[in-house]
Amino acid sequence: MTRYDAASYICHRVLKQEECERQATPTSHTNSGSTDANSRYEVRLLNDIYTPMPLGIQLLQETFSVSYVVAVNMMLSAERTGACSCGIYRRAAAQLLIRDVMERARKYQAPLRCVAVPYRGPKAQQFIGEWLRRFDQMLWKAFFPAVPS
Repeated sequence: MTRYDAASYICHRVLKQEECERQATPTSHTNSGSTDANSRYEVRLLNDIYTPMPLGIQLLQETFSVSYVVAVNMMLSAERTGACSCGIYRRAAAQLLIRDVMERARKYQAPLRCVAVPYRGPKAQQFIGEWLRRFDQMLWKAFFPAVPS
């Protein structure tokens, strides 16, 4: 048993790395009207007491290509709530990002974990997105009317 295995068990109650990877892999959930290839997953970073915050910030910056300020806010959110959202991706992309984060964390002997949760967008978010799109179209038409030919 390595130090990493002990810290991983204490933080996440996972015995071996293979079990950790199996739990992090998104499972096949079929939504009504969407195929598994088109399903989206929210990648979530789980907080633990052994991974140093600067290491978590560095991993977020390298893996998810976010700025330092965004990475700090994500880590603070994980500290407060126990997990933070790293983004919403298609299944294959989510699996690659999770594997990348966990491999980099293991290189530093940190038991940091990422998981993928099936994402089902709220109706309010869809409504607001549609409303903003229509508002943007109305503004363009108001300021740049079509030139008569």
